[in-house]
Amino acid sequence: MKVKELPALQSLILTPKNFVDLSFTWQSDKNVIVSRSPELEWSNKPSKRALPILFRIDIQNKDQKQISFPPIGFGDFNPEFLYLNQKLTWTRSNWEKNDVWISESDGNLAKKWIENVDYQGSVSWYARME
Repeated sequence: MKVKELPALQSLILTPKNFVDLSFTWQSDKNVIVSRSPELEWSNKPSKRALPILFRIDIQNKDQKQISFPPIGFGDFNPEFLYLNQKLTWTRSNWEKNDVWISESDGNLAKKWIENVDYQGSVSWYARME
């Protein structure tokens, strides 16, 4: 992930080496939440794929903090920040079972919100339910 500041067009690289940021959501003009996993070769076997976790990044000072803690065998995908409620949502999946989780804006008090969803790549429509 790179952030470019206009008009100087200076890049700010926020993804650590050997990692990949899969999806992100802006929490404010200074903070972004990313779904990050180790960089691995693609495998057709889900059990061989990297599973991501959520990080909150302060783009001004590059401070990065892990904010989700999925159990072994699960990953946290597609973060979505709900501005009206100041809540964070994401999909927690083990490639077979997909649940939508919700937490405070900093990842605290995380809980399962919707069980057994038919995963189609985004939880954006859930954000509109609130």
